[in-house]
Amino acid sequence: MSTSTPLDDTRSPREGAKLELLLGVALLGFVVWYLACALSLWREAAMDDAYITYVYGRNLAEGHGLRFNAADAEPTPGASSLLHALFAAFAHARGLDPLVATRWLGLGCVAVLGAFGGWAAARATRAPLGAGVLVGGWLALGLALLPETVQHVAGGMETLLFVTVHAAYLAWVVVAADPRRAPGVAVQLLGAVLALVLTATRPEGAPLALAALACLSLSRSRTSDSPGLARVTLSSAETRGELAGARGGLAWAWGGTLLVLAGFFAWHLAYFGALVPNAYYVKTASKIFGGGGLPGLAGTFAFTWQRLLPLALIVVVLAKFAGTREEWRARAWLAVPALLVLASLTRVIREMAGGFRYEFGMLVPFVLLVGIGVLELRRRSRAAYAAVLLVTGAGLPLLFTDANSGFASWLAHPRSPTERWRQGGPQDNALAWVGLDLAKSGLEANASVLLSGAGQIPYWSKFRALDWIGLNDSYLSGRDARTLDEVWSYIDARHPDVLVSVLPPAASDGPVLDTDANFRAPAVQRFLTGFASELFERWDHDRVAEMLRREMGYIRAHYDFGVCYQLGRRWRTDWWLFVYVRRDSPHRKALLDALLRSKHVDASSVLGEHYPFDPRELRSER
Repeated sequence: MSTSTPLDDTRSPREGAKLELLLGVALLGFVVWYLACALSLWREAAMDDAYITYVYGRNLAEGHGLRFNAADAEPTPGASSLLHALFAAFAHARGLDPLVATRWLGLGCVAVLGAFGGWAAARATRAPLGAGVLVGGWLALGLALLPETVQHVAGGMETLLFVTVHAAYLAWVVVAADPRRAPGVAVQLLGAVLALVLTATRPEGAPLALAALACLSLSRSRTSDSPGLARVTLSSAETRGELAGARGGLAWAWGGTLLVLAGFFAWHLAYFGALVPNAYYVKTASKIFGGGGLPGLAGTFAFTWQRLLPLALIVVVLAKFAGTREEWRARAWLAVPALLVLASLTRVIREMAGGFRYEFGMLVPFVLLVGIGVLELRRRSRAAYAAVLLVTGAGLPLLFTDANSGFASWLAHPRSPTERWRQGGPQDNALAWVGLDLAKSGLEANASVLLSGAGQIPYWSKFRALDWIGLNDSYLSGRDARTLDEVWSYIDARHPDVLVSVLPPAASDGPVLDTDANFRAPAVQRFLTGFASELFERWDHDRVAEMLRREMGYIRAHYDFGVCYQLGRRWRTDWWLFVYVRRDSPHRKALLDALLRSKHVDASSVLGEHYPFDPRELRSER
């Protein structure tokens, strides 16, 4: 009596692999559908910083270059990912909503990530392509069930794009590590191209690629001395003669990689005047507001404990039952570059980085090792292999899907949940409302706005934006030391027509002291603890306090209260977004008319209960 499983291709390898291929493709399709349904629950969860990239993409598509404001004299390196900005430009040029396009990209990235992981694992273990695709679909399903994944799809950031390019680079590493043959010139130069794309996706791609290339070189250089070390991903026996004959250098890979990375950073320096984006790489040690240390240590530790360690334990269990100790020791270096970069991320502030945004890409080598382990298990026992895929593939979606998600209704009506997020348009939040209300003035780039949340408001209003946080302004970025006198002179010279802030005005005229009644208000004091922004928590407390006092005084001296928007429902406290209009602005009437017509403003809350000086009292004759 035969004991073969449906996936057992012992007697008919082609038929078995074909079945695995079909199941794998179906599973990848299920993963995309599942995430699309889950996305319907997260359709209002786009990150504000995603719209920074969309502004850059729009300006690039309209021929203004990589500038946050089309009229900026110099380009500004305020987008975290150049490749993501290029994609946003493509979406804008094709008339697509960039958030919807980015979400489609995220869904595709999860599927492609699974395909790359499965293909690389199959190549590594010399398993059939069909088996690799099936395991790739299984890996993609596991990622889709992580709560961070749908958050990244919904958020509109570059995280999943970086994960996928990282997976593509590791797939190249697997090919180049094959001890049966030396990688040819074309293969080596492909690695250089992928290193460039990885770096353009996020700056940490450069050290990630260089570290992986160094480990790969070390592995190949020791081929003839230790075949097991070179067999990073191979399982079948190879003769030492074959391995020694395949021994070859990586001169073209090194030369090409160093050349393209040097060219990329030289271009970046020449074009932007900086090697990396402003973003949070600079904000960690701002020369305006101080900082430094290891602000990301807690996040990195949580990610390591909650995500990497469980994956590592799964790899250990798989290694116990499939493959040799020598082979698994040789494979361990695949994780080394990611671990090195992960350690460096402890120095990065995590503002706007929900769902382990920075660390998430470091899952890739561990996911690949899990895939290799499962295919090694396939070699030893088809029954165990089939059982693992069947039990986890069927059970995990039921076990880890929120009971309130309506999974059963998704299955009953598979199409409708995937349509709720595809219409595009603005998010249902105060930042989008402010941008849309300002847009009704029709002023666009003729008017300017000072703010700290430089995403949705500039995107929807098309106003010239001045971001005092410095994500999109090289002068205010924190690369160079500035006094707060210089900061406010720079701001005032631009006479922002509108000021958007979570701060009330100062309670009295003149210099704002620590004793100012509005500054002492509980909401303002919470800002200083990092409630408003993790940046405030990580920067020098006294400098941040002085900056906030100056902003409150600047508001009282130059602006009238316009309108406010309630943030309480989303921020779990009494908190408002205030919009002030400059008294001497030539656009004052048009701005006030547009704002006061809004149906989203909060005209009923009693602000005097929260601030000794009611912001609504800041009015001059209209």
